[in-house]
Amino acid sequence: MDKLASEYKVLIVDDVPTNVMLVQAILKKEGYTLLTCDSGTKALRIANEKHPNLILLDIMMPEMDGYEVLQHLKSNPETTDIPVIIMSALSDMQSIVKGYQLGATEYVTKPFQREELVKRVAHRYELYSIKRIKADEMADFELKGPHVSCLYYLSQQDGMTAAELCERCDEDKAAISRSLDDLEKNGYITCASGAGKRYKSPLRLTERGKAVGRAIGEKIMRIVEAASEGLSEAERQTMYRALALVSENLERIYTHKKTAGDRAARDEQ
Repeated sequence: MDKLASEYKVLIVDDVPTNVMLVQAILKKEGYTLLTCDSGTKALRIANEKHPNLILLDIMMPEMDGYEVLQHLKSNPETTDIPVIIMSALSDMQSIVKGYQLGATEYVTKPFQREELVKRVAHRYELYSIKRIKADEMADFELKGPHVSCLYYLSQQDGMTAAELCERCDEDKAAISRSLDDLEKNGYITCASGAGKRYKSPLRLTERGKAVGRAIGEKIMRIVEAASEGLSEAERQTMYRALALVSENLERIYTHKKTAGDRAARDEQ
């Protein structure tokens, strides 16, 4: 079992026991540590005490619904950074938009497909893994926070915009803007447009940026290889193919989410 995955704590919040058991059965195979509760009050207590890395939150619950739980989570400095995926039977656009406006990271409508839930959680786990790698492995580059994420994703897809990096890095516009200012000032990236028009303009890595991007990728690969120690070459190749498929699936999820968000924004206008 992946040790890092076992350290990844997922809190499942739903007042219907069969829903909780279903999600547990789906995610148990992924190796995450699963926490459960059946009310909003318990969810807030567990979030404060256990500090989960991800919360899967139902909306329609008695006493305190999921929207209210989300508001409490995002207003508390101790829990505001915990990603929240809403899982709800409410599929109308108004409910979905409200969830995103209150700070939800994802919105999954019930009934959901097993593969969809696994991929959504895997995307959050990927971001968590990158952040851990940043903290543990990137100190020698003297880069912090979103800097490393920006360089990593630009090394995978040169020409991304600041808007796309906000989505991919799971950071707000201000944080990405500050990071890009630093990266441009220190010669890691270039942008054809000025800072004021950079949000939707392609960003390019300089030679220095490409070198650091490659180094980040190599560090990640070394960690993957260490995690796959003991596997035969055939098993290792199977794992790499699986990781490539996961990456492709995450890209589709990202694109779908971006399209849905753009559509919701147009509907509000």
